[in-house]
Amino acid sequence: MFYVRPYGAGTVLYLTLGHCRSTYDMQPLIEEYPEIERGSWELPVFYDLLRRGIVWGLQE
Repeated sequence: MFYVRPYGAGTVLYLTLGHCRSTYDMQPLIEEYPEIERGSWELPVFYDLLRRGIVWGLQE
C-alpha cells in the first residue's frame, strides 16, 4: 500500500510493504524467532513499487 501525504512544504510517499521478521522481532513472546521471513522482499512487484516510488520522488 502506498499513500501520499502533504507535509510542510513537501509531500511524503509511504510504502507500507517491506517489513520482515527475524531473530529478535517476536520477543518477549518467544526467545528467538527460528527463521527470517522476508515477506514482500521476495516478490518482484515489491521492487517495482519501490522503483516507482523512487522515480516519483525524483520528479517532485
